[in-house]
Amino acid sequence: MQLVALIPQGLKISSSEMSAVSSAIQVQLQRDFTAWGITAGCTWYPRVEDMPGGVWPVFIRDNAAGIAGFHAQPNCEMHPPMPPFAVVAYAPEGAWSVGASHEILEMLVDPRGDAMSWGPDPRGSGESVEYLMEICDPCQAPALAYQVDDHQWPLVSDFCLPSYYRRGTALAPYTCRNSIPAPLSTALGGLVSYRAGEQWYQLVGGRIVKVDADRLMGDVSAQALNFRGRIDRKDGVYAGPPSSGTSSARAKIRASMLALASQSRKQVARQLRRELARLDEMAAEAKTKLTRKVDGQL
Repeated sequence: MQLVALIPQGLKISSSEMSAVSSAIQVQLQRDFTAWGITAGCTWYPRVEDMPGGVWPVFIRDNAAGIAGFHAQPNCEMHPPMPPFAVVAYAPEGAWSVGASHEILEMLVDPRGDAMSWGPDPRGSGESVEYLMEICDPCQAPALAYQVDDHQWPLVSDFCLPSYYRRGTALAPYTCRNSIPAPLSTALGGLVSYRAGEQWYQLVGGRIVKVDADRLMGDVSAQALNFRGRIDRKDGVYAGPPSSGTSSARAKIRASMLALASQSRKQVARQLRRELARLDEMAAEAKTKLTRKVDGQL
């Protein structure tokens, strides 16, 4: 099972709110997400240093402009390796739960950010194109979010089923909430990204929009393969009970293993903090360049 953790960064969010959101997403993963054949769970930690190894973090930040969304380093040679992670902007009263659900579901289906599925060209060329598997984007409108039951008050994101990509079956429903009428289409407020050759496009509200390659490839934070992270940011804005009855030798081994695990968690935490700081710098640089460009056009 893949565990995903919500972690507030630079924010004081009550434990009740964190628990409510993580519980709602946990129910969604165990009940509604089974069509994808992925076993996952959701929890939360107050600090990234508390996160055990192997967990994928989702950072909740007050300001996520320019770095929000999915991040990964699939070719990372660090040891221990840096896990994929996401950044979500905080909104009061649990309103950030939809964004957290969105990023978690997409990260579980595509932990590298490069999963593609073939389908017909929306432009009607008769050729096949590659669709980026962003399973929440086609049905991402706030009106399509839902509650997992009457007691888990935070909303979670609707998401596409394998049938949307014509995997296994092309029969409806195509999303969890049956909000899309046909495969590889969008609900009102949704979008889908695809690649024809080397050119990227987005289908938005029935219109096909060409993606500027310079903007798409401007974010190199996730190296070459994280297409999803690049497209999302194309504009640069976006301890257990004590053991008993064990020998002293075993106790020493266990203590040593726990110490190594703690060092590993701290090392991963340092890596993640450095990466977040670097992303903040890149976002600031992109904003400065954009401002200069706009000023130069006036």
